[in-house]
Amino acid sequence: MGILLLLIMGAIFYGVYYLIKDKSNTHKEREIANTWKARTVVYTVLAFVVPLWIITLPLFLYLAYQSYKDGSNSYTNINNSDLIRLEKLNQLLKSEVISKAEFDIEKNKILTN
Repeated sequence: MGILLLLIMGAIFYGVYYLIKDKSNTHKEREIANTWKARTVVYTVLAFVVPLWIITLPLFLYLAYQSYKDGSNSYTNINNSDLIRLEKLNQLLKSEVISKAEFDIEKNKILTN
């Protein structure tokens, strides 16, 4: 019972630490926003398993929500000129001027810039 209590308290302290620590963007660039990640699942499970629900339920649900939202959209770096180029490429594909393979190559070039 004592070990379980220590694990619970450690999870609570880690959650509080996570809330107040400096949020760097190192992991956000590799993750996609608005997706379930391993830590999102862990926080959600902890919200319902850990006793002291008055404290832990809102804390872990908030951490799960933040984890779910963390990350970057893969298309955040697109500007208007890139969108225009993608639309033109799509028109060329629909009019069968270029093949699907050529379209995909050009689209990846635009999206990775």
